[in-house]
Amino acid sequence: MLKKRQEMWEHVIKAAFFDIGKTLVDDPVPKAKYAVGRFLAQKGILKSSSLGDFHETLTLVNARIDSYQFSHFWGEEEIFTSAMSSYGIHDDRLVKQALAVYRKEVQRLYQTDPSLKALSNMELASLLSWLHDEKGLILGVISDERIASIALYWDVLECGHFFPLVVTSEEVGCRKPCKQIFRHALEVAKVRAEESLYVGDNPIRDVAGAKDVGMISILFTKFCDPSIKVRPDFTIDDLRELPPIIDTLTSYPRDG
Repeated sequence: MLKKRQEMWEHVIKAAFFDIGKTLVDDPVPKAKYAVGRFLAQKGILKSSSLGDFHETLTLVNARIDSYQFSHFWGEEEIFTSAMSSYGIHDDRLVKQALAVYRKEVQRLYQTDPSLKALSNMELASLLSWLHDEKGLILGVISDERIASIALYWDVLECGHFFPLVVTSEEVGCRKPCKQIFRHALEVAKVRAEESLYVGDNPIRDVAGAKDVGMISILFTKFCDPSIKVRPDFTIDDLRELPPIIDTLTSYPRDG
């Protein structure tokens, strides 16, 4: 359901930026982690009775070990090393194998489970094509992701060609809501903050971060808790609600 603040828009929007995790796709960890447990059980390293605890450990470690250079959705060796060492597994080769199994499962889930995507690939391509071709917007991504992980998302979403501009926390050296990452994206796009909007799921990192530099903020709630108290400019739970917002923001400013 579209919700918006009553504002008078003074500038025509020229650029639209998106988050990826929990915006274009949902978190795969709750489903993908089971493939790791099965792999270790098949190797005879974990007993079936221990799998539940291991899955919980992997989830907790993934949340606890953090860095602006980490990809929590696609996994990191440091995370797997810590989780597996809790069960007496200290083989680096086995850690790499388990991570490869996990990433293969993430890819499979994104390709086969529609609940993990905000829109189907065809619907997303149609939306992005409309934004770029019909509305003439510059499209970009601002993400707390590894640079290398972006290509993994584009493989499963098939939309990378729509985003010539991708700014990551690894590249800039800080995570959202740091102003630097948003300002860097604006500089690369050569647009002013008030001429840009940002779509993301996190009230602090995305909404507050974008608003702090003067961008229009759109909170996307499909994959997050909509009860969190924030003041975005718009709130949507379906990306198909973007066109009427864009139509408003790309119209010529009204006289006040």
